[in-house]
Amino acid sequence: MEDSEILHTSFKEWILQDWQANAGRVDARFVVVAFRVAQFLCRRYPLLYDLYKVPYWLILSAVLGIELPAQITIGRRLQIWHAHAIIINIHAVIGDDCVLRHGVTIGNQGSGDEENPGVPRLGNGVNLGCGCAVLGDIDIADNVTVGALTVVTKSVPAGKVIVGSPARILN
Repeated sequence: MEDSEILHTSFKEWILQDWQANAGRVDARFVVVAFRVAQFLCRRYPLLYDLYKVPYWLILSAVLGIELPAQITIGRRLQIWHAHAIIINIHAVIGDDCVLRHGVTIGNQGSGDEENPGVPRLGNGVNLGCGCAVLGDIDIADNVTVGALTVVTKSVPAGKVIVGSPARILN
C-alpha cells in the first residue's frame, strides 16, 4: 500500500479491506483491523496514533506475541491463520493476497541500516507456512509457497514451492 493510497481511501474501506479474506477467523480479524487502524492513524493522524499505539502494542505484542508495526507496507487482503508469534520488520514490504501463519518471521539478518534496511520484499500471493523465517535483503516473487519451518535467505522466483533449512526449491 502506497502512502498516497491511504490518503485517498475512506476509513471504513481501509479498515475492512482484509475482513472478507479472514472470514471465520475472529482472532485474525481482530489483528488485521487493529493493524489497519494503527496504519491509518499513523499516516493520516499522527497525534491520534500516539494515543493508539500503546494499547495496540500491549495487546498485539504483549498478549499475542505479534510485532506488526503500523509503518509496514502491506497490500490488500492480508490473511492471518492462527494469529500468534508473528514478527515482521518495520521495513518489510508485503504484497496483496499474502498468507501468514503462526510463528512467521520476516526480518533482516542484523546487517541493515536506515539507508538499506536489508529486509525481504514479498510479492503478491505469497503463502508463508507456520514457523518459517524469511530473512535478509531478498525478493520473494509472486505466488511463492514457503513450507513450514523453512528458512529463506535467498531470493525466490515466481510460482515456486520452497522447503527446508536452508530453503530449496521443490518445483
